[in-house]
Amino acid sequence: MLSRALASVAALLALACAPVVHSEVLPGLSEQKAPLQRVAVVPFAPSIRLTRSGDDMGDATPALVASLVTRHLSESLATRVSVVPADEVGLALGLEGSPSTLVSPVEVARRAAEEFGADAVILGQVSRFIERAGEAAGTMRPASVSFTITLYAAPGARPLWRARFDETQRSLNENIFNAGRYPGGGTRWLSADEMARWGASEVALAMPLGN
Repeated sequence: MLSRALASVAALLALACAPVVHSEVLPGLSEQKAPLQRVAVVPFAPSIRLTRSGDDMGDATPALVASLVTRHLSESLATRVSVVPADEVGLALGLEGSPSTLVSPVEVARRAAEEFGADAVILGQVSRFIERAGEAAGTMRPASVSFTITLYAAPGARPLWRARFDETQRSLNENIFNAGRYPGGGTRWLSADEMARWGASEVALAMPLGN
């Protein structure tokens, strides 16, 4: 009986220690000789799954959700490196109203280097943005957010790093160890925007810039 209880505690601790950001170092990173100095963020795209998610996003639209996550990532990353904001990149590349999943990383990296002096670009996609059902003090459905980003060298578009944030908030009752890692220490239910902002901050912190 004791061993079973210890195994349960160990499982909960393992979940609590699981990384918030699931990342993959790509071969191009080893070829990167100098620290990244200026990163251009391409407007993120909503995935087909997000587009078909119905009313789960609350009052937001897929395009607005993608823009929101893009902005959070840009703002968080700007605390570590010079960032070319997504609105400037989108305007320069003519991406207004065009899904960024259709753009060529090679072309984007070339243009970003030429027009902004960027030595890296970020492309991303948002696949889930479920708004909580209820209030911060109590909810019937927790916020759930998932997005992926890929960091490319510029010019040349060598893939350097890929990351995924995929999180659905768990209550203190489910796992007191895991819940404490959320903003607010797990004492309240986050909105989807708060979840996305936290995820973007964690991704920005994990991103290898070489400095």
